[in-house]
Amino acid sequence: DPEKPPEPFELPLPEVTNNIYLKSYFPVLKWNPQKKFNAQDRRVWVVDHFAKSFYCLDPKGKMRKQHDANKLLQLEKNIMDPKRARLMFFDAPKSYEIIFPSVEERERFYETGSAIRPAIRVYAPSLTKPDSAHEGASTTTTIDGVKDNAMTHKVPNPFKKTGEMMDRELTGRCKINSSKVQEEPCSIW
Repeated sequence: DPEKPPEPFELPLPEVTNNIYLKSYFPVLKWNPQKKFNAQDRRVWVVDHFAKSFYCLDPKGKMRKQHDANKLLQLEKNIMDPKRARLMFFDAPKSYEIIFPSVEERERFYETGSAIRPAIRVYAPSLTKPDSAHEGASTTTTIDGVKDNAMTHKVPNPFKKTGEMMDRELTGRCKINSSKVQEEPCSIW
């Protein structure tokens, strides 16, 4: 029954598949309609599930903007350019148009950005309670990355093009609404 509230479920962070995406860094360019890009157009967008936030960082890592995930009004893929996306937040005076280095990175950003939204349910069987009461049941999964469950990953530094690695700390708790089914029925009023 899609109307039933999600079942609670808790997972330790080390048991989460691809847990590195719970705090993802995405090097992008600000979209410029004249297509004249320069160093000032470079940005790194961070989707941080633990802080429940989106951050926009400049090329030196200085925070330019921060938006709470629950303030995300719209996240859309551009249909003409498969590497471009647009974000709109309730608390921002303008939208953000960004270009990713690849179609895959835009898709990863879209999936991660969708999963952080508190009202969205994502297809994630590995995050859904194994003994869900019925087929199609959804789960509100709390991922525990506190104390012994915190993790550090070596990842490419998004601010350097030299291949230099950096530590990415995953610590805290976050929630994701997940389901074992890809498609669910919906009703339109």
